[in-house]
Amino acid sequence: MTKLFVGAHPDDVELGCGGTIARNGFYSSAAIFTLCGTNSGLSFLDIEIKKELYDSMKVLGVENRIYIQNYENTRLYQHAEAIRHDLENIKKDLKPDEVYIPSLNSIHQDHLVVAMEAIRAFRGRETIYSYEVLSEKIFVPNVFMDITNTIDRKVEAIQCYKTQGIRPYMDEEIWRGLARVYGVKSGVRYAEAFELIRKFV
Repeated sequence: MTKLFVGAHPDDVELGCGGTIARNGFYSSAAIFTLCGTNSGLSFLDIEIKKELYDSMKVLGVENRIYIQNYENTRLYQHAEAIRHDLENIKKDLKPDEVYIPSLNSIHQDHLVVAMEAIRAFRGRETIYSYEVLSEKIFVPNVFMDITNTIDRKVEAIQCYKTQGIRPYMDEEIWRGLARVYGVKSGVRYAEAFELIRKFV
């Protein structure tokens, strides 16, 4: 089953779906829409974070396509139509069965734009899930994925982002703790949580 993980920024999909990506490995692909080289509050080069992205994807076993656009960070709303066209082209190229997108309840403008344009682009037979990266006003998951065997790879993938290490949400304890909470809720050791947006039956 081909799965596409869509993120606004490098590290989004690892934070929200890293364990699930690792479970799917070769049949996973990722689409990222800014390398965050501007308006990030940190000092790093696009080439640095792009390498971190590829290193992270390698940890998770992604050997399929990685689609990267580099629109201006925090300004993705200015490029909504172009992002939708990018996603439509990816849809034609990849033909994913499942698409994972940022939460529609995110308070981060870049996450919200990418999520909304993905909903518009993938309106066929794809099953769509949203994921959590701690920028949501509210997140009410209704699907849980057992990542007990891949939690360590998720954490290792997140730790590839040395340029982002100062950010509070990059703390390993947060993601192990959240996965443990969702594990308790779903009857496993560690889990990732998703909101099912649409399912084709």
